Amino acid sequence: MIKSLFILALVVPLQAQITFSEIMYNPGGSEFHDEFIELYNTSDSTVDLSGWSVGDSVSSDNIIGAGQGTMFLPGTFAVILDGSYRGNSSRYDNIIPPEALIVTIDGNAFLSNGLTNSSPKTLLLKNGNGQVISRYRYETGYEEDHSAEKMVLERENSPDNWGPSLIAGGTPGQRNSISPYDFDLSVQERPASWSPYLIRIQNSLSINFYIFNTGLRPFGETVRIRAAFLPPVNETVFDEFRQPPEPGDSLLLGFEHIFKRGGRFILRIFLSSAEDENPLNDTLEVEMNVLETNAAFSINEIKFLTREDEPEWIEILNTGTFRGTLFGWALADTRDTARVDTLVFIDPGQYKLFAADRTVRAFYDIADSLIIPLKNWQVLNNSGDIVYLLDPLDRWVEQVPYSTEWLEGREDEKPSLERINSSLDARFARSWGPSTAPEGATPGRQNSIFGQPGSNGKGSLTISPDPFSPDNDGFEDYCLISFELPVNSAHGRLRIYDLRGRKVRSISEDFFSGNRQTMVWDGRNDEGRLLPMGIYIVYLQIIDDRGGVIASYKKSITLARQLD
Repeated sequence: MIKSLFILALVVPLQAQITFSEIMYNPGGSEFHDEFIELYNTSDSTVDLSGWSVGDSVSSDNIIGAGQGTMFLPGTFAVILDGSYRGNSSRYDNIIPPEALIVTIDGNAFLSNGLTNSSPKTLLLKNGNGQVISRYRYETGYEEDHSAEKMVLERENSPDNWGPSLIAGGTPGQRNSISPYDFDLSVQERPASWSPYLIRIQNSLSINFYIFNTGLRPFGETVRIRAAFLPPVNETVFDEFRQPPEPGDSLLLGFEHIFKRGGRFILRIFLSSAEDENPLNDTLEVEMNVLETNAAFSINEIKFLTREDEPEWIEILNTGTFRGTLFGWALADTRDTARVDTLVFIDPGQYKLFAADRTVRAFYDIADSLIIPLKNWQVLNNSGDIVYLLDPLDRWVEQVPYSTEWLEGREDEKPSLERINSSLDARFARSWGPSTAPEGATPGRQNSIFGQPGSNGKGSLTISPDPFSPDNDGFEDYCLISFELPVNSAHGRLRIYDLRGRKVRSISEDFFSGNRQTMVWDGRNDEGRLLPMGIYIVYLQIIDDRGGVIASYKKSITLARQLD
């Protein structure tokens, strides 16, 4: 009798070292087949699970073998699969490691209808004598397909020792994803910080980060800690060996840095230690947005109506006095954002063209170095859209709410939309107009309608040469009619009259011009016949549709013949 009591006293504490370790109550696959309950043997002896049961206070399911028997080895996991798993699912077949014991239940589903995922449930694990060996009330509300996992397996089943799995599908038969390691350092427990928060080039910056010992045991060796900016910078800024903190403690580290150029940069902080058992938290990447001190970038030209196979594009102008980089800047519309992810330098007064690809070269004479392809290029709406220029902090620097009306009725010609001057507010139609260039656009060079704001004056009209002799001898066969307008852009008409006031030639009845323009007269009338020698009147009329200004200019020109 005494011997039997001694054996019972030995067996019960041993069995009590079997614990719930994971509960999949809301699988992402089939809730009818993919639920599972995991146990862990914390003892140093084998336990036979034959005759054991799992359930709640109302009903229970007997644990039975699934082809591997029921002998539960010490220091291992046992996975209790749903009774209907075999033949209906294979989700865990290649996940559960061979050293784990796989068992099942004698019913089709846990607790007849499956584990509830709408309210907490207390599960009971009982041995063959009906004694409760492990008890846990699992919480619901975790993300679907993320099981409830126990952190420290040797500790009690208190709520603060459980949490949601970090891995979709859980970790059946494996080490729990939230269980601490014996040796584990982490740089991910707290984000890196810097001061001042707003980063500008040439300003000293203090960058701080933490090393946490999230393991259970102290480290015996120093650990190497490095910090480096990823390409395109590719620069190591911190590289030291330090003694790790004690378990549960942290170590604050930092360094000074000065950015020489602006943009969006990635700082990677990483640890190197032979003792560290968990490499998943040894790396921390930090995005840092650096502003140019004197950045002055402007949207200068937009090609939203294109010819067949011509790509859309947007031109950016550096209106400042310093060379800058657009790395980390972005162009966006109301739907998409295309960010510059390479070191794109732009000199003062230089233009850079941004498009989905480089095929724009097939349509214009532009250097390849001025074309910057962007991933995720936004599709510009043909009828109207809003184009944004965003700095690395995603703040809009400029926005252009264009529409086809801004093309002054010339949308059938598909000209680009040019900005008259970068100092004019990009949000207003009066700051833009259709390109007057023969190619329909001016990518990579000054806009055809460029004008200085506030230059409105009397304007001028000049003709050269005067006289001219259109006799096809290759000398002064045509005249150049040049004019400077009192407005930055305007519609106009240019006609030729004889001294009797009769119109003999209409050079253009409706043209759109910038502040300056030059046209050619070959001495012929509207029927293409050469006019007789004499004095003619060049008459220019301009209409500023935006401001309602009307101006006209007259100047005489002599059409002559070479004497034999």
